[in-house]
Amino acid sequence: MTSARSHWARTTAIAVIVALVTLTVPTAADAAAKGRFALGDSVMQGAKPRLENRGFAVNTAISRQVSAGVDILRSKKRKGTLRKQVVVHLGTNGTFSAAQCRAMHKAVGKQRNLYVVTVKVPRQWEGSNNRVIRRCAKRYTNTFLIDWKKFVSQHNGLIEQDGYHLTPRGQRKYTALVDRKVDKLGSR
Repeated sequence: MTSARSHWARTTAIAVIVALVTLTVPTAADAAAKGRFALGDSVMQGAKPRLENRGFAVNTAISRQVSAGVDILRSKKRKGTLRKQVVVHLGTNGTFSAAQCRAMHKAVGKQRNLYVVTVKVPRQWEGSNNRVIRRCAKRYTNTFLIDWKKFVSQHNGLIEQDGYHLTPRGQRKYTALVDRKVDKLGSR
């Protein structure tokens, strides 16, 4: 009898522990829903380690186009890994259209916040991309503007001589700006 009781007690204890662990350990999707995700090109790539230190999951690629960013957002949403706060800094390497803004907003959905970052790039599309990005932020209630272009115009020493990549000081300031805006606007 004692052996049967002992076996029953151990089995019950294990079942209770498994149940508690299952109920208290968040899934990857739960963790992703509460976090921060930053998507960008080589400009953001310069600040990647600093953004990661601030709690962002960061996905960057050299010469990334806006269309590739839309695909990444759709894929992450489909897999359930798209985080609650989504920062997008694209448009350095080509045009950014209103249709792409709509596609990003749709991919992010209404349960998350989208932060679109203006570009500073000495290319013919800088002005039109920034107009689209600014309109995108105004159009949707859960989409917010991070005006990197304006910030750069007010501070010296943030951009390399190529006109768009970040200096070490720029990496620090970029990270602080993105982090501050997500903290401030994400609580709305």
